[in-house]
Amino acid sequence: MIESWPKADAKFFATPSWLKLMYQSMAEAFRQEKNGVEAVFQEHQLFIKPWDEPMSLIPSDKVHVWHGTEDTTCRVDNAYRIGEAVPNARLEVFKDKGHCVMFDNLQKLCKNLSSK
Repeated sequence: MIESWPKADAKFFATPSWLKLMYQSMAEAFRQEKNGVEAVFQEHQLFIKPWDEPMSLIPSDKVHVWHGTEDTTCRVDNAYRIGEAVPNARLEVFKDKGHCVMFDNLQKLCKNLSSK
């Protein structure tokens, strides 16, 4: 599975502790039987289709969208669509990064989350 990922994500999961965490997360979801499996399925359905929800109803200035240009799990065009549809959304697209872009930017993430 990892071999099919973009370079940035494959490099990220080459770190044994992160790979172990991913496997533990998935195992926990499936351990919860039907509800966990359904949640994983629903989450992946969101990854593969455009969102048709009325994003303009989200309160202004509440959304930060980070997306890697090389993400093959979630469509980058959805990030642009959300950035345009949500009032005052903060969109940041990271060149040459994949699905795990936030883990490469933990300090910046903490700063953004604590600034409000």
